[in-house]
Amino acid sequence: MFTTQEPLQLQPKERSRLEELARSTHSPAAWVRRAQVLLLLADRVAVRAIQTRTGMSPRRQRHWKEQWQKQGWKGLLDAPRPGRPKKVTAEKEAAILAATELSPTRPLTHWSTRRLARRTGVSHSTVMRVWHKAGIQPHRLER
Repeated sequence: MFTTQEPLQLQPKERSRLEELARSTHSPAAWVRRAQVLLLLADRVAVRAIQTRTGMSPRRQRHWKEQWQKQGWKGLLDAPRPGRPKKVTAEKEAAILAATELSPTRPLTHWSTRRLARRTGVSHSTVMRVWHKAGIQPHRLER
């Protein structure tokens, strides 16, 4: 069976840390799988056998091996994903929470997400997320 041209060289300290990570039940599963693949590559196990054991394709095995060789431990981490940046800044969250603390105009007794959203200029979903993150339930606040 096919093995890699150049075997992965691991220092004893690196090997012990990878073995610890590979046995971990608290680390993310992707990290555990990558550690297992690196250990198998270091043991000169055939690429197809590694694929059978871990389910990782030869191409991905090569990718993680190269990442390890270039960056070490940082190479095992997930790369930041592209996407829209956050629109709600910490200041905006603070403004929403501060407005929540204020009493709404009479005869209202508490804020609804839609009412507070109109007042602060954000969507009601944003207000709901900020409240949930802060653990606030406006109908239970005492003023």
